[in-house]
Amino acid sequence: MSGYLNNLLGWLGSYLPQDEQGWIEDMRIEAQHVPNGLARVGFLWGGVQAVFGEIIRRHIGPRRLGQGLLSLALLLLCTGGVLFATGMEDPRVRMTFYSLLTLYAIAGGLCWWALDVMKRFVLFCAVALIGIWVFLGLGGAASLVLPLGFLRAFSIEQAAMMVCLYIIASYLTWVEGAARA
Repeated sequence: MSGYLNNLLGWLGSYLPQDEQGWIEDMRIEAQHVPNGLARVGFLWGGVQAVFGEIIRRHIGPRRLGQGLLSLALLLLCTGGVLFATGMEDPRVRMTFYSLLTLYAIAGGLCWWALDVMKRFVLFCAVALIGIWVFLGLGGAASLVLPLGFLRAFSIEQAAMMVCLYIIASYLTWVEGAARA
């Protein structure tokens, strides 16, 4: 296994510029001095991951890589939410989950295709969710037949998550200009 990873490390290193391949050769030489086979495999696997990450960063760019990872995270959040929501007994709570998962799915798609539009969308969603939280805290909402405690806690939690998505999207917008500098 370590021989395979050593060859893979050399092959992946050939995709980097010649002046940046020195650390890869150093890593391959150092791997020969690691006494335990399992430790050598772990050492080489870390090197393969580092080289692969550098190749992806160079060819795709940090912004597109971050957008892809954020979209994947939102997709996994939606998948987990659907699996979680199917086990809920209260149909109003289940519907709340499904409606918010739709917002996250839209945010994930916008993240991949139009990051600036996604920033505006999640900011709008955060403001709307804070508005729902304020409305449900007013006295007039007590007459509604809803699980108010759950909806208030859920809306403020989701607003905080939307603000976090806005911050991540702002960082991804900034990182592309910083990578060029």
